[in-house]
Amino acid sequence: MNIFNNKLSKTIVSAAFIVAVGVTTTANATVALSNSTLTGNQLYGGTLGQFFDVTAPSISVIGLGVYDSGLPGVAGPLHVKIWKSDGTTMTPTVVFGTVAGQGTPIGTYQFKPITPVVLTTGKYIVGAWGFIVDFNGNLNSPPLPPPTPSITGDTGGGLVAYSPGDLATYSVAPGAFPTLSGGVISNFQFAAGNFQFAVPEPETYLLMGSLLGAVMFLAYKKKRAKA
Repeated sequence: MNIFNNKLSKTIVSAAFIVAVGVTTTANATVALSNSTLTGNQLYGGTLGQFFDVTAPSISVIGLGVYDSGLPGVAGPLHVKIWKSDGTTMTPTVVFGTVAGQGTPIGTYQFKPITPVVLTTGKYIVGAWGFIVDFNGNLNSPPLPPPTPSITGDTGGGLVAYSPGDLATYSVAPGAFPTLSGGVISNFQFAAGNFQFAVPEPETYLLMGSLLGAVMFLAYKKKRAKA
């Protein structure tokens, strides 16, 4: 009976985890940034950053993406990650390219999934780098003729915000936390990095609570049986 309880407990815990991750990666998934311009206008190897604010208690970042100028596919390697505004790394770095592999195209970006990362209320930067062969988009004084990027942000129904007072940011060194001002009074300056986010449905928390409650009940019965 104890063996049965142990196996059942592990099964229930596994089910709770699968349900939580499954819903997080599928329910209410939102692509943060959209860019209607198909072709980039700048080559730059350093980090190009986009500010965003998490206004909800929390969101789950489920995928990271890069701008795919010209479509389809990038030569790369292009890298992308998310930092907190104080420079703390929040996500793993995801790499795209002919060697690292292409992502799933969505609009003018391509994405790869990541293990969900929870971001709580606060200010963050999504940054991408490595645009040496592949073009990014730059709204400010592009070194090549237009088209310039036309970027908009999706708030996911008020879960995140893109403050017009936040200037875009960049770094000279590839992969470095971006601290330099982009120079345009617009947060939507660079077509470079992107992310997907979601919030689990309330029903998910109820289901997880029920499953974990069952585990606790089994543990209680096991303890009583030994007494």
